[in-house]
Amino acid sequence: MRVMKFGGGCLGNSADLLRAAALTKGPTTVVVVSALGGVTDTLVQILDRTARRNRFPLGLFRNLSQRHRDCMQALTSRQGQTQNGFNRIDQLLKGLEQLLRGISCIGEVPPSIRARVLSYGEELSCVLMCAALETRNVPATACDARHCGITADRPGTNARIDLTRTRRKLRRNLPPLIKSGRMPVITGFFGRAPDGTTALFGRNASDYTAGAVACALDARELVIWKGVDGIMTMDPAYGGDARSIERLTWEEVKELTHFGADILHPLTLDPLENSRTRVRVRNFRKPGLAGTEISSATKDNTDKICGITCHPGSTMLQLAATPGKLHRLLARLEEIPGVPSARITSLVTARDRITLLMPSADARSVRRALAASIDPTIRLLNSRDDRTLVAVVGQALHHARGLAQLMDALATAGITLEGITPGGAAASVCLVVPGNQAGRCLQAIHKRFFPPAPPAPPCIAKGDQP
Repeated sequence: MRVMKFGGGCLGNSADLLRAAALTKGPTTVVVVSALGGVTDTLVQILDRTARRNRFPLGLFRNLSQRHRDCMQALTSRQGQTQNGFNRIDQLLKGLEQLLRGISCIGEVPPSIRARVLSYGEELSCVLMCAALETRNVPATACDARHCGITADRPGTNARIDLTRTRRKLRRNLPPLIKSGRMPVITGFFGRAPDGTTALFGRNASDYTAGAVACALDARELVIWKGVDGIMTMDPAYGGDARSIERLTWEEVKELTHFGADILHPLTLDPLENSRTRVRVRNFRKPGLAGTEISSATKDNTDKICGITCHPGSTMLQLAATPGKLHRLLARLEEIPGVPSARITSLVTARDRITLLMPSADARSVRRALAASIDPTIRLLNSRDDRTLVAVVGQALHHARGLAQLMDALATAGITLEGITPGGAAASVCLVVPGNQAGRCLQAIHKRFFPPAPPAPPCIAKGDQP
């Protein structure tokens, strides 16, 4: 059994859908799909305009509709079959339009309705993928995640998958479909909440859905197709000689994704914690490349780091407590409205002070909450915006030599180091630097631990040898 997940960056048009269909050949495969590239962003834009202006943005909706109809037209013209796919696309688009027009009348969007609207992108993509598979004479069935068994633990737009219920339902619903010779194509990103509404698992969460499906079916392999060669040693957007990583452990990937590497959803590997499923991240445009393999096995390269990532757009807040009352400070912060919901990226304590690093948008809410609080035991000492958290992950950081190399690279590049703390379970170190030094910081670390390959020696003709 093999599970394949195709992200929105892979699915842009009918040609991409046909390419994805070709990649599913081989062993028994279950497919998980995201919305077509950019569709979720478009739905968010339509939704926000509709609610804010109490007007339905007809132009945006028509462009979205036409894009999916054009894809279906290209696919059905190749397969020369019935209009079932067209009918389903039209049915979905009509349901979406009715929902949006209702929102324009009331001018507000409850979380459950927002989740329902955003789920349409995956539903449309799922129907198109089935049509693409049909062109290759592969019978396929579009499986709505809510109906086939993907169960959320709560309603809303930031739920998690209930792995116990999901495993039970998928193992009941999917095997009969597979045995009948049909390939299941499952919508990623969302599932069914306990109250029967649609629940989202966060942006880019189709990876997470694929991990849950692979776990439920005891899949031998989970292949996640992306638009890059695998998980990279650093974000190529920051320059440098970024390269794909051949092999990573579960803990290393979790650490990289937690601290900003957006190649995978941070929860993707959680369902596979104790499984034997092999996970690969591969390039959709270059299927001949092996990509990055992720496994639970430990590696021998204990003297190296595996990757560098960063979390830009952060704010560092330093708070002070009454001397000897630091433990009370943490408890009191939980009681101030607006603070517990902040996404804290890093936390460091020292004597009577605590330093928090969080996204700048959350920091603004926390500052307002602290200013409105009358608690005399908490004082905001300083706040620094435009900070970047840089995480360096690898076994080399267990040793003094690795840490010395890291510090020397920063000093040589003239990086202002404003904070340093250990990371999570995997060997990692988190650094806080000014935002305008982030690119230089990543490049300096990368150059130290991933030096450019030496140039190949010149080729000497046999007759020229002495």
